[in-house]
Amino acid sequence: MSLVRAMVRVALPICILLSAQGVWAGPARCSYGNQDSTCTTPIVSGWQPQPQCTGDGVTTQVPSVWQGAKWSAPQCGYTPPPACPPGYAQNAAPWWNGTSWVGQVCIPNAPPPPPGASVCAAQSTAGYTPYGPYSWEDARTQPSSVNTNWSLYQSIYGLPSNAVPYSSFANGNGVDWHGTPYDICHGTSDMYIPICWIDPNSNSVLRFDFWVGWPTGTNCGGNH
Repeated sequence: MSLVRAMVRVALPICILLSAQGVWAGPARCSYGNQDSTCTTPIVSGWQPQPQCTGDGVTTQVPSVWQGAKWSAPQCGYTPPPACPPGYAQNAAPWWNGTSWVGQVCIPNAPPPPPGASVCAAQSTAGYTPYGPYSWEDARTQPSSVNTNWSLYQSIYGLPSNAVPYSSFANGNGVDWHGTPYDICHGTSDMYIPICWIDPNSNSVLRFDFWVGWPTGTNCGGNH
């Protein structure tokens, strides 16, 4: 027993010394290059929202997919807002309901003025003033003058048979003009009616007159 005790007494200090040297010689706990599972940053999980195609007119062509660690980018397409067809004007703009454009309202454009309207409007009307708003219209098609014998006046004025008479109208009714007063069969009047003869082939003015609105006191007819 004396020998065993002697060996323990000798070996124990040596073991303590060796252990102390291993502790003090190693790297510091959780230092660079020294793995210690108790020092790692805790892993925190969180939902990643799936990316979407958004915006007016934007649609999803190919949706995003989960690739194990992240979402892929979706493939998006764009549809521009519709335009009104030729001859129509937009009265209400379309809006995007999430899948398509809706709500657009298109209305027909105002009909263009007749061919002779612009050249008749360019004629001098100095000294004459219309009674109200009007537009130049083909007098042969207006209710208030459709029965006039226009071919007779073509012959009187030496105009070609295809000459078109234009005059001032509003809603199918002739619009008279103020002018220099003249004697009529029963007093005086200042009412005149413009007649603008158009060559339909060249759209040019062949003759422009202001007819008196009532028979005159001299011959109860004629033009000014």
